[in-house]
Amino acid sequence: MTGTWLFTREDRPENKDIVLDTRIWKIVRAPGPWKGIYPDKQDFRVGWYRGNFHFAPSLMDQEVVLLVDPFMARVNAYVDGVEIFRRPGNINVERYYAVQPIPLRFTITRPVHQFALRVETPLMSGIYQLPFELRRYDPHDAGLVWHQFLGGELRLISATVAFAFGLFFLLVFRKARHGLYRLAALSSLSIVPFFIMPTDLLLRVYPPENLLVLHYLGLSFGYFLYLFSQYFHRFTPRINWVIGILFAGASLAMVSTLIWPNLELFQAMRSLLFLLMLLSGLGATYMWVYATINKKPGAVILLVGMLIYLVCGINDLSLALGMIDSVQIQPLGMLFLMTTMLMVASNIFGNTFRHNQHLVVNLTAMNDHLEELVDERTEALGLLNEELNATNQQLRESLEELQATKDDLVRSEKLAALGSLVAGVAHELNTPIGNGLMANTTLADHLKAFQIDMAEKGLRRSKFETFLDSVKTAVDISIRSLRRSAELVTSFKQLAVDRTSANRRRFKPGEVIDDVLCVLRPTLNRTPYQIETAIHSDQVMDSFPGALGQVLTNLINNAIIHGFDGRTHGLIQILLNPATPGYMELRIRDNGVGIPTASLPRIFDPFFTTKLGQGGSGLGLHICYSAVTQILGGTLTVSSAPGSGTEFTATIPLVAPAAETEGEAKSQAQSR
Repeated sequence: MTGTWLFTREDRPENKDIVLDTRIWKIVRAPGPWKGIYPDKQDFRVGWYRGNFHFAPSLMDQEVVLLVDPFMARVNAYVDGVEIFRRPGNINVERYYAVQPIPLRFTITRPVHQFALRVETPLMSGIYQLPFELRRYDPHDAGLVWHQFLGGELRLISATVAFAFGLFFLLVFRKARHGLYRLAALSSLSIVPFFIMPTDLLLRVYPPENLLVLHYLGLSFGYFLYLFSQYFHRFTPRINWVIGILFAGASLAMVSTLIWPNLELFQAMRSLLFLLMLLSGLGATYMWVYATINKKPGAVILLVGMLIYLVCGINDLSLALGMIDSVQIQPLGMLFLMTTMLMVASNIFGNTFRHNQHLVVNLTAMNDHLEELVDERTEALGLLNEELNATNQQLRESLEELQATKDDLVRSEKLAALGSLVAGVAHELNTPIGNGLMANTTLADHLKAFQIDMAEKGLRRSKFETFLDSVKTAVDISIRSLRRSAELVTSFKQLAVDRTSANRRRFKPGEVIDDVLCVLRPTLNRTPYQIETAIHSDQVMDSFPGALGQVLTNLINNAIIHGFDGRTHGLIQILLNPATPGYMELRIRDNGVGIPTASLPRIFDPFFTTKLGQGGSGLGLHICYSAVTQILGGTLTVSSAPGSGTEFTATIPLVAPAAETEGEAKSQAQSR
């Protein structure tokens, strides 16, 4: 039966008649597509085949069967102008023979029978595949039963198994949350339409054209196949996006033909889905070849399944293009490939399950001894907890002692600094007071001599003038000495009051600097070091002058003791400048030896000193930092490099914060 047939696209009832002018009919090959046989290359849905069968006289009165497979199409078959088959006909009681060869039965009654076949299909391939043959009718024809099983029951069984496995792996994925199981489920579920749509079960209910569209949506199985294969080699996210978008677009366009029938669009999307399926298969083959080389478990069987599927796909592609006469075997290839995928996924699941069973056995064994271990650990933890409580109590007591010691040392440091000031002021007062005492003693001697001269010899003008000169000199010396003493006492008094009280008042920071330098000058005069000041601010502060003076004193002493250690000369610069609005900036800079880089992060820590055992308490800079940040509400930073001197920068608000004020007031009150 394979060969050339008369063909026309003119859909006329008389095409079935015995006597018909067929001179304008085309010659077409069957099986094969009719697409493109007309010069205008238009697409059309209905085609008529026509031919004459010549029979030998010995075959008269025998019943024969003509096997023809129009692949889900609407079909009308005529012998000598009489209809012998129609589908869909009485679909509730008759078999549709969706993708199976239709057995057209008739009896040979004459030497020549005229056969006409009307096919309506969007595939534009009326007689799609083999078998296309005439054979003697046999009620027990095993070959016919086999063809019907492959195209009917086997598809339904395959769809049922794929659907069941898809649901199973969805449940596995829900528990395991592993992407491999999700893709195994999606692959199984996506292939269900490919198998189940061309079955009598659905064709008895829905139009064949709609089911044909949904049948080709099953080719989206290729996308999930490619994603599944990547778990065995490597992932390709960008390619996945491209292929996914193409599959989704082609599927949506195909579905749109259900609402707006468009034969050209259907043909184009069908070809695109076949092409995408082929590319996905080649991509999966690439992944499994490399997985096989790398000896990944399951890769070999997947590669074998993929190769079989590709062979089947090439056969069906050649069949669809009319290049060969064959039988569609791609469903068998897809079934075999899906089976290998499910086998591998099931094997992975089984191995995981067995591994988990071993873990359960081990956990059960551990749990048998867990209660005893818990009792032992609980007892040990109880003893350890008692030891920790005792240790914590000792630590709390030690911390309290350390805090008390620290407070004592801070008070001692402040008192020591104040004592040093007292000693310096006392030494400085010694000179003016001594000068005043000497002047007054001399004046007393001159007065006594003047009284004797006036009583014994009488008073001469020259002696009186000499006496007045000596009195004037003595008075001048006494006044200068007393004024100097008064200045020292006033500065010390103000500084001492500020240091030993938490009183907040309004003052100019430049005046505090002058008072501190006045008090420290006796100490500085005994050293070879110089102090320079540059006061560029007359701002008024509402803050704590005592804390500011303490900071300045400690930073100057720190420069003398540490900055100029081992040096016979040095310069300390004190700079006062306005800062951002509401702040002033105080810089104390020296050109001494600098601070080692390793010590720089720790200089404000309490009890950190480089003069350990040499009189250094390690609290001077800590007191400065606490006073600036807690009492004055500012910041204190330091920059230094070995051999390049040190600079402390205090940025202090003109108005001290109230919260810190109360806390520091209490602290200083306690220190007194």
